[in-house]
Amino acid sequence: MNTSQCWQVAEILAVRMWTSVVICCVPDDTISSIVTYVLAVGGSTLQASPEGFFESEVVWNDDIGATGGGVSQYFAEPFYQRSLPHSDQKQLAGRRGIPDVAFNAELIYTYVSFYPDPDYNGFQLNGGTSEATPAWAGVMAVADQLAGRPLGFANPKMYLLGALGEQSAFFHDVTTGNNATNGLPGYSATAGWDPASGWGSPNLGKLLWEMRKDD
Repeated sequence: MNTSQCWQVAEILAVRMWTSVVICCVPDDTISSIVTYVLAVGGSTLQASPEGFFESEVVWNDDIGATGGGVSQYFAEPFYQRSLPHSDQKQLAGRRGIPDVAFNAELIYTYVSFYPDPDYNGFQLNGGTSEATPAWAGVMAVADQLAGRPLGFANPKMYLLGALGEQSAFFHDVTTGNNATNGLPGYSATAGWDPASGWGSPNLGKLLWEMRKDD
């Protein structure tokens, strides 16, 4: 995709934002994930208790693959990322950083029913950010239902929560691991936002209720 095509994608997504459509993108295989007006979703490896309660989380990086993430060479730093601290600003150098958030990307059995050939429909192993991204799309759909209206572009609200020091209340901060793979150095997770896991995975019991509030 050349620079002109990148900007065409950016213009299309900008229109979608103003029509209250939230677009979630995988951060490792399409140029669209680095555009200002999408929610870029990274992958994590989640550890939960036998009862299903959250225990810990690291950057998704195993023998299957690793989450995407990094700094754009095409798009400038969006307005909502300018609230990130100086250490992040040095890394971004005025460019768009991804991902914005993360979700579990470990292999799970998922029911898939969109194949044209019905023989392929059914329970299949699914993983990676192709699992994490639709999960976040589902999160935003539930948030819209809870609010009783389309919430629209979510990034400014999420970065505002981080800037106000409330990340730990609404996200599980991923601070361990990196997305180095195939000989490429990648980026490491740190406290706060980082280009390996974004703000982390959602604490749904709190984030959904916060998202429904009017600013």
